[in-house]
This record gives sequence, structure tokens and C-alpha cells, in this order.
Amino acid sequence: MENKTIPFRVNRDIVIDMLVPHGVFMPNLTSALCAQVGLKIIEPNATALDLGCGAGAVGIILAKNAQTKNPLFASDISPIAVQSAIFNFKKYDIQSDCRVSSLFDAWTGIKFDYIFDDISGISEDLVGISPWFADGVPCSSGPSGIDLSVRVIDQASNYLGKGGLIFPVLSLSNRREVIDKAEQS
Repeated sequence: MENKTIPFRVNRDIVIDMLVPHGVFMPNLTSALCAQVGLKIIEPNATALDLGCGAGAVGIILAKNAQTKNPLFASDISPIAVQSAIFNFKKYDIQSDCRVSSLFDAWTGIKFDYIFDDISGISEDLVGISPWFADGVPCSSGPSGIDLSVRVIDQASNYLGKGGLIFPVLSLSNRREVIDKAEQS
């Protein structure tokens, strides 16, 4: 298994180095945008769930810069991703509760002030040509790219306290349908 240490840049002032093993989603502009939104809206001492955490990029930024309450909660469907997130959280001295989970399966009965969802939102038809999903990174977002986003929107109210759900809407999916679903919820 090849491990890469990469710089993850949120903006010109915030850059972290993190370990991203082979087979784990490489944080990208979408991840940086999720973190930027979080830095603007998250209230100090809020509880946060980094859903689809990958190597932990969004969670690290939030915990280091937005004073999230300990522990930071994080999950991913990939055991390798969760292991790398745990490693990266420890590197930055961030207390965490990391779990291998498909969407909210591991979080029954727990409420969060904010949920940051950086799971796949592109058409599965594009996965084979996208560098984001190289090396066996899991993606089950369906042909229109919205399956996971719609499931998160449908379930999020069961896990949200006072804050909100933050997620990207990509032009590489049926974004109108995702936006309509979010507006109905």
C-alpha cells in the first residue's frame, strides 16, 4: 500500500499536511469548500460529524480552526480511510471518535450540531475517468450521482441538533434534483 503525504490547502492561510494512503479519497477543491463553509458558520464548542471523512481533511480543519467540541466525530465506509483519519487526527492532537460506517449506520441515537458531508456526489459513469476515484476509492452514487446525497438529506434530520447539514452539490451529478430534495427537507 502506497502512502502519500500531501498538503491540503483550504485557502492561502490554512494548509495542513496529511497522510492519504492508496485507496483513500484524495481531498480536493470540494473538500476545501466544505471546510471553508464550516469555518464561516460553525459555532465554538459545537459537535460535528465529518461524514465520508476520507483521511480526515475537513474534520482536521474544523477542529483546529473552529473550536469544535471534543471529540470530533468522523466516519467513512472504507476501513483504510478511517485508519488514515485516526492517524491524521492524532498527528494534529485532535480527539476523535472515528467509525467505519455506511452513511449514518454507526451513529444511531446521536445528534450533532453540524454534519459535514463530503461523500461522493458524481455520477458513477464518471468514476472510471475521474482521478478522484483512482486506486479503488469506493463510490456508489448511482448513474445520476445523487443516490448518496439524497439518502443523507433524507436521514440527516434524525442526527441534527441545532446546526445544519453542509454538503457540496456538484455539476457532475443531477444537481437540480439534489437541490430540490434539500429544499423539500
